Amino acid sequence: MAAVKEKLAEKTEELEKREIEIKEIFSTLEERQATHLKEREKIVEKIDKKQLEQYERVRERFPADAVVPLAAGDNCSGCFMHLGPQALVQIARGEEIVRCRGCGRILYIDENSEESREE
Repeated sequence: MAAVKEKLAEKTEELEKREIEIKEIFSTLEERQATHLKEREKIVEKIDKKQLEQYERVRERFPADAVVPLAAGDNCSGCFMHLGPQALVQIARGEEIVRCRGCGRILYIDENSEESREE
C-alpha cells in the first residue's frame, strides 16, 4: 500500500509540474496573439475596404488558408483545380484580387517557391 501511495505522490507531483508548464506556454501564446492582433489592426487600416470584406468572406470559409499560392502545374494549392491562362495573367499582374473558380480562395504567386525560381 505504501508503494502505491508513493507512486501516486510521484505522479501527482509530475502532473502539477506539467500543469505549470502548460500554463506558462498558454500565457506566452496569449501574449503573442495579442501582439499579432495589434499588428493586424495596423495593417487592416491600410487596406481597401472592399478588398478587406472580400478577404474576410473567404477567411470565414477557409480560416486556416484563405490565401494560397499557385501550386505546380498552375493549380490552386487549396483545391488543386487547374487555372486558366486568363487567371494566371491576372495573378501575375497583381493588380486585383484573383480567386480560384473552384474553391474561392484568394490566389498569389509565391516568388520564393521552386517553380518560380525555375522559370
